[in-house]
Amino acid sequence: MANSNQTDQNPFNQNTSEQQNSQQNNPFNDSNGNNQPQQSGNGNGSSMKPWLFGCGGCLIIFIILAVILGACAAGPIKDQIDNFTNNKTEEASTEENSTEEASTEEESTEEETTEEPTTEENSTEEDDNDSSIINKNTSVGNSISVIGTKVTVEKAEFVEPTSKYSKPTKDKILKVSYKLENINNSSLIVGDTNFGITADGSRVSKFYGMDDTNDGFSFSLKPGQSDTGYAYYDVPEADQYDVYLQLRSSDKRYKMKWEIEENDIK
Repeated sequence: MANSNQTDQNPFNQNTSEQQNSQQNNPFNDSNGNNQPQQSGNGNGSSMKPWLFGCGGCLIIFIILAVILGACAAGPIKDQIDNFTNNKTEEASTEENSTEEASTEEESTEEETTEEPTTEENSTEEDDNDSSIINKNTSVGNSISVIGTKVTVEKAEFVEPTSKYSKPTKDKILKVSYKLENINNSSLIVGDTNFGITADGSRVSKFYGMDDTNDGFSFSLKPGQSDTGYAYYDVPEADQYDVYLQLRSSDKRYKMKWEIEENDIK
């Protein structure tokens, strides 16, 4: 009993209780126990909010910039695509136009080719209707006199080439002899180049492969003078050959023709 009283009245026990009470009421214990977890929880939340707001704002700005840049880039790309498409369309259109023009030119050429023989056939009728054109026709061996000039196609004959290295491109060599007389009061200049030859209506060329120094002629005839000459022609086999000559005066055009039949050729 004495001990229990002593124990209840032991100042150390009182001190101990007081110490325990003091520890419970110690403000440092409160701050260390209760305040620290609150500070750590409240501090982290408040510090993350600005960070989240900052990241969110940057992300929104980035998205807006991306949309703006995409819209700006889409315009030039669309223009380039449109230009490319337009260029292709224009090229295709140009090629089609070129093809149509070429086709039109070919058709026009064919039409002109078809019309040419008709024009040649009608040339004689036009000459007959033109009062300024005078046609004079005869046969080989006869003369035609116009504008103070008397022209005679004396004869026509087939000849052989003088060299084996020079042969006609057609079938034969036709030699035609001429006589010209100046019956005018002025000088006359005329040559073999003034004459033309046709075989069945197709014009033929001169033959220059003969070894003949007298081939061809060019005359300058005074009044009353005359001269003769001949020329060679590269001709095919034909039923008829014709010699042509045209002379002009101040108001008239004379078209002369000498017909050479097959039996006229020597």
